[in-house]
Amino acid sequence: MSFHGGAALSLFGRPQDELSHVLVHPDDFERCRDFWYPTRHEHWMESFPSPQHSLKSVNAQQAIIELATIPFVRVRDQLPTALLDRPMDYAEWVSRANAAITGARPMLKLCTENRLVSATGFPPFRLDNAQFALYQLMAEWLQQAGGTGTLSEPMLRDPVNRPCGSDNPVSMFIRIYRDTFKFSAKENFEETGRITDRPTNDAQRKDNGKYFRELKSKLMKSLRRQFGNGISVERYGGWKDPSRGYGTVRHFGIKLLPGDVDICSDTVCSSCDLAVGRVTAVRTRIGADVRQQPSPRRGNRRS
Repeated sequence: MSFHGGAALSLFGRPQDELSHVLVHPDDFERCRDFWYPTRHEHWMESFPSPQHSLKSVNAQQAIIELATIPFVRVRDQLPTALLDRPMDYAEWVSRANAAITGARPMLKLCTENRLVSATGFPPFRLDNAQFALYQLMAEWLQQAGGTGTLSEPMLRDPVNRPCGSDNPVSMFIRIYRDTFKFSAKENFEETGRITDRPTNDAQRKDNGKYFRELKSKLMKSLRRQFGNGISVERYGGWKDPSRGYGTVRHFGIKLLPGDVDICSDTVCSSCDLAVGRVTAVRTRIGADVRQQPSPRRGNRRS
């Protein structure tokens, strides 16, 4: 129990939490069934024998109590916020924490049919339409560049002046949004009509910059919530410190091998369906049980 108590504090301990252990000297009192605290007056009792100790009489007045503070490693801040909300047993917690901090071989799968993201060691999760489209762009950009591709706000603000030999990232985003969600032309225009893949004036470039800056900020927050602030969030395309490099051009992208990223567009995918089942399963919340029923499969028109 002492070990599990310390392990629980390592996983969940907040900055203000402390771990302490009460010690009593001499250790003969540890074998006294009637000892509870040092008495003001003499109070003799029997210390029961053990293989290493003989029967002994001890005086409770002479007992010394020591409260020892035990240091422990705190990993709560390295764990994804979404992970902290999930009811799991101890073995699964350790497995998830190890994946978040040290990382098994990272694998990423995007299921476009359900807007579902699955990553090694983490619970599957959904992103909203625009965030998923940007994340899919990051995945396709990685695969297109052979594992070395990153995006930046200037490339999205003015894609005409992108690096030589690369595709137009805004055109790719518009195509992803159209093909993935299969909205009507009007619905597509409501989202992608705010940007242009071939801006010809400063106003259009400004609109592009504002749109992608706000969208990227929302996506980075979502990724930090799911992957935490450890090494995993950077592997999967997020930023550990959103304020770092403020005022400079910050590139962003998924830092995996192209072969470790899979974009699944099948309408029927057993692994994606299994993950959807886990997402819509019964979830325990503090003080209440909330049951979320799976909704009927009707394509990608739900937001």
